Amino acid sequence: MSLRRGALVVAVAAVLVIGALGIGAALVSKHSREPATAGAAPSVPPVASPAVSPTSSPTGLPSLAVKVPAQWVRVRVGDASYAVPRAWQRRPAAQRTAYREDGAVIASGRGQALSWRNSCRTDFAPVPGGWAVLADPVVSTNPAGVAEATAVAWARGYAGLPADAPLTASAAQPVRLASGGTAAASRVVIDTSDSANPCAGERAELTAVARRVGDSVVTLVVARYLGVRGAPGGAAYAAVLGSLRAG
Repeated sequence: MSLRRGALVVAVAAVLVIGALGIGAALVSKHSREPATAGAAPSVPPVASPAVSPTSSPTGLPSLAVKVPAQWVRVRVGDASYAVPRAWQRRPAAQRTAYREDGAVIASGRGQALSWRNSCRTDFAPVPGGWAVLADPVVSTNPAGVAEATAVAWARGYAGLPADAPLTASAAQPVRLASGGTAAASRVVIDTSDSANPCAGERAELTAVARRVGDSVVTLVVARYLGVRGAPGGAAYAAVLGSLRAG
């Protein structure tokens, strides 16, 4: 999932508490990094990115009420799950994935799956063309606010942006899932045109789909390179997002 070289990312066992943030579409820059899993050691500290003013853009959310291919497999974490193609690498549900910034957890989840069809490497390490993860559940009854906040938190880690860099996500939109249930979805587009990572292409996108289950909200986060050969296409991306089941 890395879009840039050298990321400071370590796995942690902590719950990410997310509050509702402001709305608006965003185009952000410049770098990105991969959330690490348990046992990973920190690498080179991230290079601070300059502040980038949010740029208005369409939400770009596809229809998620699409049929999930029968041959896909489900990634389960407790009562929540999502589906991915069999070729995607699926990590154990107990294995935590997280971003840290200055020692603090900014995004955390479990049940990660990665697509390697882009067959690209940087610094001798393979870089996935797309990935998905179930963010830690949040105690809330506001899935729209959680979707926006989760998209911001994971995109900030993915883009390697410092905590004070401006970043907003698209206003959460109500969506219908493949199961027939409803959820809220929010999206961030990341400008990778000047990235040192040869796998990155021009842009990447990250979408958070949040569904309320009782007094909590379960959120699926999915990211991919845009316009990069081997990265998940639009239909697959929408199907993964729409496959969320919770409760």
